[in-house]
Amino acid sequence: MRIPILPDNPLGLEKYLNQQKLPCNYMEDFSILGFVTQRYEAALVLLAAKGYEVHIHNSGAEIGISSSAEVLTIHNLLSAHGIHTSYRDIAETIYQA
Repeated sequence: MRIPILPDNPLGLEKYLNQQKLPCNYMEDFSILGFVTQRYEAALVLLAAKGYEVHIHNSGAEIGISSSAEVLTIHNLLSAHGIHTSYRDIAETIYQA
């Protein structure tokens, strides 16, 4: 399983979302959860140094995890190194009617 980690700016989020496929019949319950941070490059370096699989794309990056419990572990690791992150719905900007 992979979760996105993206720079905290509208262009970065848009760039990542433009590369994603929406379900054919999505409604207001569609979301993509991921990490968003101002210190994007530092976060990627730290995660790679700690042994996480970091998959970098031209539209952002994704972290390989083996269970949902790792989300909290990653958040705590980043916070412990002064890298503020939020774990949130990055698809919130998609128009959902």
